[in-house]
Order: sequence, then C-alpha cells, then structure tokens
Amino acid sequence: LVTTVLAIAYCLAMMLVIRPLLARLAERSPHRDAPPPNMVALVLVFLLVSSLTTELIGIHALFGAFLFGVIMPRTGRFTRSLAEKIEDLVLTILLPLFFAFSGLRTQVGLLDTPAEWALCLLIILVACLGKVGGAALAGRWMKMPWREAGAIGILMNTRGLMELVALNIGLDLGVISPTLFTMMVLMALVTTFMTSPVLNWMGIGG
Repeated sequence: LVTTVLAIAYCLAMMLVIRPLLARLAERSPHRDAPPPNMVALVLVFLLVSSLTTELIGIHALFGAFLFGVIMPRTGRFTRSLAEKIEDLVLTILLPLFFAFSGLRTQVGLLDTPAEWALCLLIILVACLGKVGGAALAGRWMKMPWREAGAIGILMNTRGLMELVALNIGLDLGVISPTLFTMMVLMALVTTFMTSPVLNWMGIGG
C-alpha cells in the first residue's frame, strides 16, 4: 500500500512539476534543435534521479527511466536530437552489455531432464499460439485476409529486448526461478529468430 501511494505521488510530481520544468528548459535552450552538452548532461542527471527514485520507492528503476522518457517535451526537434545523441551510446555499449548480462544469467545446463525440455517446448508452443493466434484472429475480425492477418500475428510473436527486460526483473525479484528464466529466454530467442524465416516462407519477407 505504501509503495502504491508513493508511486502515484511520484507520477503526479513527474507530470505536474518535472514535465513543465523540462518544457521551459527546452524552450530556453539556445539551440532548440540541437541541445548543448550541458543540457544533455542535465537531462541525464534527471534520468538517473528518476530511476533511483522508483528504485527507492520499491519499483524497478526501469519504470523511472520509462516515465522520464514519457514526460520529455516534444517541442521542435529537441527530444529527437537528444535521442540521437544518446542512441549511439546505447546501441554500441549499453545494449550489447545487457544482452551479454542476460546470456550469462541463462543456465541451459539447468534443463537436464526430458521433462524440463518438454516443458520448455510447451512454453514455446503456448507462446506462439497465444501471440500468433490472438493477433491473427484480431486481424480476421477486422476483415483482413488470412495472409495479412497471419503476418501480423507472426510479427507480434517476436520477443526480444522487452521480454529480456521483464525476465531479468522477474529473476531479480524472485518471481521466477533460474530454470524458468532459462526456459523463457529460450522461448524469447526462438520466437524472435523464427520471424524472418516464417515471413519469407509465406512470401512476405523482403
């Protein structure tokens, strides 16, 4: 209950106080289309403080970073230019480190019985049926042809970065076991890798 109340108060503070402050900073920036280095540094400090705040509240730091991105002003090219400045760092350093970190936590050796491998295959099957079937049926409900509806389902079936983020959070919180974490990571890999071959097989991939 305390965590929920603090989280609501935090969200209100971010929307009502920090968001207008960021908007004023963006408007007063001497280079609105290309934020100067001191502005980039200030935004990064705000980002880290937001993540630390949610971590102290009892929510994962990821949500603080996400909410900070949501409240960023969209005036001019300020946000887009800021994202372009940070993107290279994220794609070349942080993202590979995160994938390597997730890979190091994946212990395939824990799946050492036929029953566990069967359960892993069952998870992959249920995941595919849920995503592909659900999205394809929704597409058919919107009067789309089966081919296009199936393509939407296959594209929705990919589970890459966000799946790994959720799994790592679940493992850190003790919600899932290392064995289940390994099964879910394998499921994420299989459903992601199968997307392009299946689309090519359907004659849709380019």
